[in-house]
Amino acid sequence: MYNVLFVVLFVCVAYSFKQPFPYLEKPYIIAHRGSRVLAPEATIMAFETALSLGAHVLEFDVRITSDNVLVVFHDELLDRTTDASGSVRSRSYDQLQLMDAAHKFTPINNPGQSPHRGSGIKIPSLSQVLQHFWGAKPSKITSDRKAVNFNIEIKDKDSLAVTKLIEEFEKYRTSDWVKAGFKVDNHILVCSKYGSVMDELGKKSTIPTCASETDCMKILIPSLILTSYPVLTPIHHMFSREEPRFCAYSIPSRFSKLDFSNIDFMRTMRSQTDRNDLQIHYWVVNDSEGIQNLIEIGADAIITDRTDVAVKVFKRMNVYKEVQLEDWTRSMKGIADKVRSDQLTYGDDVQDLVSIHLCNSPVCYVIENFQLLLVGVIVMSFVCFYQLCYCCYYPIGNTINKIKKD
Repeated sequence: MYNVLFVVLFVCVAYSFKQPFPYLEKPYIIAHRGSRVLAPEATIMAFETALSLGAHVLEFDVRITSDNVLVVFHDELLDRTTDASGSVRSRSYDQLQLMDAAHKFTPINNPGQSPHRGSGIKIPSLSQVLQHFWGAKPSKITSDRKAVNFNIEIKDKDSLAVTKLIEEFEKYRTSDWVKAGFKVDNHILVCSKYGSVMDELGKKSTIPTCASETDCMKILIPSLILTSYPVLTPIHHMFSREEPRFCAYSIPSRFSKLDFSNIDFMRTMRSQTDRNDLQIHYWVVNDSEGIQNLIEIGADAIITDRTDVAVKVFKRMNVYKEVQLEDWTRSMKGIADKVRSDQLTYGDDVQDLVSIHLCNSPVCYVIENFQLLLVGVIVMSFVCFYQLCYCCYYPIGNTINKIKKD
């Protein structure tokens, strides 16, 4: 009985410490929605473009439709990128296929133009993306090491989305895929801002996961405080020591006046846990200087809209490792050549595109104003302490005065 419990405990611990993308050498490049400023975001075309340019991982979001199909789409509403309006959740998969996913795409080197409008680019389902790059049968994968990697964010706070995601990956755990040597967990990393979604995924699957928004807050706020006041570090470690269930943090390089991209912050953040294998991924960084700085301070991965710029910086710093994909991906080299021919007008450095990727989550606002909040907590503590003393002293004082009078 005890032996069985030990084995179960060992397996659970092994999976909780599982590394994402074990075949990739750090640092590596994650293409944000498929290098979305170079091609219509979150489409097969965008993913092919990113891989052809040298991305190591494809990042995208999934949402569930009214008929319970997971589709690759970032926004809750269709308005920003397609020729339709309304929510993704209110439409069926067939209805979404009638929409133009490239309708409002404008390349950064040709503002005002819509070169792919009406060209038949559709919103893909998760199943379509997996089959396109992994295949419907194991014959497409000749080596587990050469399979395409995915970083997927679940956008819906819905247990059904978790169930559907697991079902899609279970198709690649059948005996045929196992015999072919394909291990699906080696090629996926799943995240969500909702802790409940991550908890459910962790209970139902061995899929490697990123920290949720709440988990990020638990480590970002103490790290910011300890970076400014290192004298508090021993006290903090005495009462708080994170033992994460996930294998990576995905954080912004900066937010408003807060800078997370310095070496002191990085060291402090890593010191918050006893795990030295926990990865830190930075999003969304599109300029050469920013990418270089993050590599220098020890970032494990860069999430970027500009795969082309990131590859150039990685190569200049001698940290780029060629992507070893299946031979069938060689057909995408024509796409890469076309994109590279346009790079003279793209330019090496562009604005950081913060205006089109603002963090609107509560965690960012809490972090941004943590010093103000800290002062508020201290002030309120003094007020409460004063009130407590007053409440305790007043009746005692009256009693003492009565005794004196008597």
